[in-house]
Amino acid sequence: RVFGSARVFGAARVTGNAHVFGEARVADNAHVCGCSRVCGEAQVFGTAKIDGATVERWRVLPVTDPRGYTAYAARNESGEWMIRAGCRAFSIENARVHWGESYAGARWIGDQYLAGLDWLLAQEEQTVIKKAE
Repeated sequence: RVFGSARVFGAARVTGNAHVFGEARVADNAHVCGCSRVCGEAQVFGTAKIDGATVERWRVLPVTDPRGYTAYAARNESGEWMIRAGCRAFSIENARVHWGESYAGARWIGDQYLAGLDWLLAQEEQTVIKKAE
């Protein structure tokens, strides 16, 4: 079910007993399934798959990780973006270091995460411009 001001577009899918509502956006090839709830200002893009989770105010970065990790971003109590991928949480700065030149994994995976961080900051910039208009 998709309701409220929520939007699902591109090749995105919402299946099963999943609900997308509020101001949420699901796009590209993302898949929301099971008993998932995507709501508030959440954004789920790229090839992200949300299965049986509640995502509110989180932004799912458009990263395809063959290990099955999904990268999420949300603001902490101080207003700073925190990135969660796998079992780790990073500030933007620490995430850039982790997935940067010295990344121990495959370079193309690190590059995707770095591009995801750039995407996140570009989304934020677009939001600021729209609010100013």
